[in-house]
Amino acid sequence: MKSIFIVVTVLACAAIARAQDRDALRQVAGILAYVGTDYAAAVGPEGTVVSDLEYREQFTLLEEAIALAARAGLASDDPLHAGLRELRPLLEARVEPTRVAEHCRRLTEDLVRRLQVPLQPATNPDRDAARALYAAHGCATCHGERGAGDGPAGARLDPPPASFLDPERMADVSPFRAFAAIRWGVRGTAMTAYPALTDAEVWSLAFFLTGWRHEDPEAHERGRALLERAGWPVDPSVRSLALASENDLRASLAGIDASGGDDALAYLRGAAPFATATHAGGWSLTRRRLREGLEAYRRGERDEARRLFVSAYLDGFEPLEASLQARDPGLVLRIEEQMLALRERAAAGAPPAEIESRWRALGELLDEAQRGRTDGAAAFAGSLLIALREGFEAVLLVTTLLALSRRRNVEGGARAVHGGWLAAVAAGVLTWLAAGAILGGLERELAEGVVALLAAFVLLGVTHWVVGQATSRGFFGAAMRWTAGERTTRWGLFALAFVTVYREAFEVVLFYQALLLDAAAHLVAIVAGVLVAAVALALLALGLRWAGRRLDPRRFMLASGAVLALLAVVLVGKGVRALQEAAVLPLTPLGTGPHVEALGLYPTLEGLLAQGLLAALLLASVFWMRNPPKDAPRSADAPASATTPSPVEKRATEH
Repeated sequence: MKSIFIVVTVLACAAIARAQDRDALRQVAGILAYVGTDYAAAVGPEGTVVSDLEYREQFTLLEEAIALAARAGLASDDPLHAGLRELRPLLEARVEPTRVAEHCRRLTEDLVRRLQVPLQPATNPDRDAARALYAAHGCATCHGERGAGDGPAGARLDPPPASFLDPERMADVSPFRAFAAIRWGVRGTAMTAYPALTDAEVWSLAFFLTGWRHEDPEAHERGRALLERAGWPVDPSVRSLALASENDLRASLAGIDASGGDDALAYLRGAAPFATATHAGGWSLTRRRLREGLEAYRRGERDEARRLFVSAYLDGFEPLEASLQARDPGLVLRIEEQMLALRERAAAGAPPAEIESRWRALGELLDEAQRGRTDGAAAFAGSLLIALREGFEAVLLVTTLLALSRRRNVEGGARAVHGGWLAAVAAGVLTWLAAGAILGGLERELAEGVVALLAAFVLLGVTHWVVGQATSRGFFGAAMRWTAGERTTRWGLFALAFVTVYREAFEVVLFYQALLLDAAAHLVAIVAGVLVAAVALALLALGLRWAGRRLDPRRFMLASGAVLALLAVVLVGKGVRALQEAAVLPLTPLGTGPHVEALGLYPTLEGLLAQGLLAALLLASVFWMRNPPKDAPRSADAPASATTPSPVEKRATEH
């Protein structure tokens, strides 16, 4: 229990420190949003100072942004610091507002992409909750009951409170800028900060206020239909809309006529953020990235096209797999293979006509997938599949490690194993709170791949030891006896249980977050799937424990070695696959090769070679143990373990 407490405490402290750093950088982004839009109120197009007070405020805010970046731990030579310093001469030269706005936009993109600062909500905002917060916190006193800036206290304020119904005033205000104003206040105005509100509450208010003048249900219907016919030129998910002002959205809707553009804008501002699911957003993001990738390829920008195709899969399609897998697993496989093939053919420099042909074929598969609906049965099946698939490997490993430590009578071994998997669960909870906001698709795949390969490497060593025990040989003889260095052994058990279970917890978190967004209306079915899977996994653990207690020591060790070897091969396959999806490792398709996701088997040359190499190492280990060199030392307990159980094993079996 002590080790669990230590690990959870360390993880919690690290999460708190990381959250504080990111909050400081979010404030930097808020300042950039303010300067990028309000500089135009200080300096006119000809470089003349329109408002001396507003102009001087830009420099004060810039100094505050630099101090916040330093507080977040960024080195003085970090690109963000350099970009902030470059902003000062632009302000001093009183350049045209569009240049300042573009510079601030680039710095904000750096915060999001390179520093992974979350500038969007983890879940969809709640309109009803926002209305209640608006009333409860007295916002109407200044801004008015309808948000027109005509509250009873507003007439005495200088500058006057904002009107959320003013098209010109709201044209440059993104939901994130509204978030920043509510969270940290607005310097030089009566707008105070509201630090006591949760992020979810502030985001609900931000989207509510920026969408207040677009509350026309009929316009919403027309706008949604128009966007669907146009192939979703704008991603309607909250993650995309959070940083977009109305001017940004209109620029993306430039191909739509004026009246239709108003309806599309009304939907994107007044309805899309408050939808109960981001199903359409995920599909539209997938399609948008694919279209952008095709356009980049036509321009000859192969690297950019490949990056966009990778993003289409990792950021757009993969989070949708959980619910689609329950409806049509074969379709998931076809889409995945087509997307990976498109990416690799683009990297190989295939003719543009071939890339366009593959793009059109992929679009037809996406049409087929998007026509289906995630009902209650599909939500239950998806939830059950996620829990069983990710939980099976964890249960298998944990029960095997517990049985091994019990059979070898390792003092504190069971506590170490339990501590490892419980700490992994705690880390999974922290991941649930943070992953949706700070991890993109690329980072997710990199983390999955690295953790999987690390776990496979450790399992390889443990498997070698287990085989050595079963065949009465030790890899380094008596120096590597299980009962020697028990403290090291306990930490090894803890680490192995933690790394392997956390990998599964990591995937559980990400897949369930996607499923909850996609099928939020079927929460009861999702919870039911979790409960049924939990019962099934508990029964599996009990069954494995029962079987392990009844096997004789030698057969038990051989069975344990086989289980660990299989898990190692599976994890290597999954780790290589994750790194291929992240475009870190090359991908050579084998056409009709084996594809068994549960076993980590994928039809790619690199994955099968990695698994074949690991299998060869395992077989070599078995051969070495059974036919050691004549001068190889025997384990000190070899005579006893080769024939009959040792007294220690007998006591452990009896217990």
